Amino acid sequence: MKTRSVAILVASVLVLHGAQPADAAPPINLQWLAASATFPNSLCELTLQDNAAEDPVLAGGVLTLTTTVPANGMYYEQTAADLAIPDSLVIEARVRFVINSTTSVVRSGVGVAFCTQPNRWNILQLGADEAYLLQGTSATRGLTANVDTDDAFHLYRIEVIVSTGAIEVRQDGIQILTGSLLTSTESPSPVLWFGDGSSNPSATSEWTSFGHNADKPGCGGVVAAATRTWGETKALYR
Repeated sequence: MKTRSVAILVASVLVLHGAQPADAAPPINLQWLAASATFPNSLCELTLQDNAAEDPVLAGGVLTLTTTVPANGMYYEQTAADLAIPDSLVIEARVRFVINSTTSVVRSGVGVAFCTQPNRWNILQLGADEAYLLQGTSATRGLTANVDTDDAFHLYRIEVIVSTGAIEVRQDGIQILTGSLLTSTESPSPVLWFGDGSSNPSATSEWTSFGHNADKPGCGGVVAAATRTWGETKALYR
């Protein structure tokens, strides 16, 4: 009887504070691992967008993405045709920041972007020993978490409650950031991407895994995956 009372009390607190039980999110249903010795676009859902002189390099269980010209980009994306985004969206990426050169205080060339529905999006961005989201508008940097990003690989877990727009970011299981989805016409359709998808920086990053729980079974069903050009993405996220 005592155990049941405690369980009811805990459940009530979760509801009152708007928290989600740990098992509320659907499980990860798409995952790429560098240890597989295959590039992310070996999964039919993920497409490489690359207008840089360089190419992605996969060696020793690490994917390296490098852009040397700020106007260039190199990232892997999954577009609306291949997504079925749940209300509790989870994205996980294991990455090490290497270097970033930018003229913008709000843009990094190392990031994970997520647009959950038309005009609702944000980007987790990494700098030298810092991680941050955007806040309010695409031109405004949110709070910064001062954490190690370059000495070692770290697993970043992004949790989004789509219906409320709430975002929580964890590094190696520890919460480091909270934020919310932007409301902005710059991102008109759902998309997830990782790498350098911004127009200002040049950067190098290393990745060993990427996954999420928003994959649509059947690799896009009956609709072919849309391909967004680099110019379109640059207009959306610069």
